Amino acid sequence: MDAYILNAPPKIGDPRHAKLAFHLPADEVASAAGQHFGAAVNNYFAYREWVAREDLRRLLRTGVVSLVIGLAFLFTCPFVRQVLVNDDATASRVLDEGLLIVRWVALWKLLEVALHDCGRCGASRDVTAL
Repeated sequence: MDAYILNAPPKIGDPRHAKLAFHLPADEVASAAGQHFGAAVNNYFAYREWVAREDLRRLLRTGVVSLVIGLAFLFTCPFVRQVLVNDDATASRVLDEGLLIVRWVALWKLLEVALHDCGRCGASRDVTAL
């Protein structure tokens, strides 16, 4: 049920104008659980919004750590290449190419977070903030 509710707003337009309507039997509305049904639904979506916000915070923390590691490799590898690669031997060329590849692979997680994960995490937070 919650998958339908969470996936429906993008299909109907602006999620800020979406309204949920639940039809309960009259005896359910009069019961103690029925009296607190609206608050329970609000609490559920507030919890989902909090989880989405925590996921985004964790993702941004991962992005910052990946940025520091990636930049360290990006700036360290050229110096290591200059020190270790000093001739045209095959081993030196292999090491040279390996360091070049490691240099760019070190930025992989940062690019994944920046280009893919942040947009997805922000979109799920928008939907749960109904």
